[in-house]
Amino acid sequence: MPDYGLDIAIPSLMDPDPDLPWADDDDPLLVPGSMFLIDFDHSSAPVAGVPGNGALLPNIAWKRLKDLLGAGDASTLAMPFTDHHVEGTDAKYERSGKGGLHRLYSQVNNTTPARGSYFDLPAPLKAYLFANLNHSFYFSDWSRPTRMPATGGAILMSVLSNNYSSNNYLAKLEDSNPSPSSGAAFLGSDISPATNMVAPRFRAVGAAAWTGTLPADAAKPSGMIALAGNDGPWASQFANKAGSAVLYRVYLEDLTVSGRTFAKVRDIDKALYTAAMAAGGRFAGDTFTNPASFA
Repeated sequence: MPDYGLDIAIPSLMDPDPDLPWADDDDPLLVPGSMFLIDFDHSSAPVAGVPGNGALLPNIAWKRLKDLLGAGDASTLAMPFTDHHVEGTDAKYERSGKGGLHRLYSQVNNTTPARGSYFDLPAPLKAYLFANLNHSFYFSDWSRPTRMPATGGAILMSVLSNNYSSNNYLAKLEDSNPSPSSGAAFLGSDISPATNMVAPRFRAVGAAAWTGTLPADAAKPSGMIALAGNDGPWASQFANKAGSAVLYRVYLEDLTVSGRTFAKVRDIDKALYTAAMAAGGRFAGDTFTNPASFA
């Protein structure tokens, strides 16, 4: 059976009582059903420096995902990072003073299409999503916008989709517009603050079904997670229009497995976020390059 250090985990496909707190050694948000957690300065697996194209970012939830899949390790269940920016020309990447990833984009020199960066899903997770298209999911991120987008642009796009599509997706966080936002697929959302501003921001959405065309095979579920700059379906559209932000955390949970509701996970996640941003918290008083110094 898996040994997580402080606790012995009894193998289970789901939390036997989701109404009680789950004791996880790596992060208080994690439960059976947690699929990925990106957190650059997490105590269990801090990321050194600025990741480059092709880097594998630690998935803090890899043990939970391994339990779900029945196989895998910290490497095979890590999050692949795709990065096309040209440092000092169309963007400046840095770690913030509190360990977040600050991606600062020019709104003058970011003219070449496909110069963004994003996180994708490891292949075993893509296959799992394809095998469980009827499950419900919770998807969230924590960030701090540092420069507003120009008209027609965006700050951070996060999409779990069919083959990197912007129209066929499981869940999408597009600035202050979560999707789905209505109908049978919609489980709830929380965007705080509700409009774009230069301030810490919490975003979450719950989805009970895919919108649009379903993936055709196990390789097609994909992630353009925390997309910054211009790339993918927005490679040309966001040129010289992208906003900038510090990214702190991104999380995905299979609610069908965990037995938790969107509201329950959101409440726990948002309480952690609020504490992290409050005085004395992990990300309080963060520092980063002033966007005004980079055109």
